Amino acid sequence: MSRYITLLAAAATFVAGASVAGAQEQPPTKLPAATTVGAAKSVTVQNDRATPVTLYLDAGRLERAIGTVAPGAVSTLELPAWAVKGQRTAKLVARAEGEQLAAASYTLPLDAIVPVGVLVPPRAGLPRVDSALVTVPAGAADKATVTVTNERSAPVKVFAEQGLLVVSLGEVAAKSEGTLVLPESLTARKGAIRVFTRSGVKEQATKALDLKNGDRISVIVM
Repeated sequence: MSRYITLLAAAATFVAGASVAGAQEQPPTKLPAATTVGAAKSVTVQNDRATPVTLYLDAGRLERAIGTVAPGAVSTLELPAWAVKGQRTAKLVARAEGEQLAAASYTLPLDAIVPVGVLVPPRAGLPRVDSALVTVPAGAADKATVTVTNERSAPVKVFAEQGLLVVSLGEVAAKSEGTLVLPESLTARKGAIRVFTRSGVKEQATKALDLKNGDRISVIVM
């Protein structure tokens, strides 16, 4: 991955008055990592559609199917050798059953060893969703992380909420991206975790997710 994503400090502290009540909720974006290594190429797909989604590789004038992911399911699909040999990228197209237009399209890197996961959004989902390429900070390979893409013109503060506990993860600057580590004090506890961002008085939150060490979350702040 060509971009360098700076790790922002994660502080396990209580935040007075922090709450996601009334926050705008976005679809869950938990993306299990699928790592590309050598000639073995794969991609992990999360289908948030209510219908099956078939993934196709764009082969010039043709699209070749590589697999179907059930509604609400997560599957890892292998990329065929013909699609990756000598190539630096591959174009992946998601087509949902019963829909004429493509649900989403992605450009996957084939020349880097990075976790690669893609999210097929709900039909009334995020206005822009692309492949999530996560650079895991040094020493955090076995920890849960959240990558925040901040498309606003102001910085956003990032929090994690588990029950009555709210933890400040850090801040992501305007028009930038940052990967933050969720403290093990949360992932070791029982109970779903909700990640939310705050910019001024505006909040945006994911749905509650059951997270464990090694999980990756992608959040786009529009």
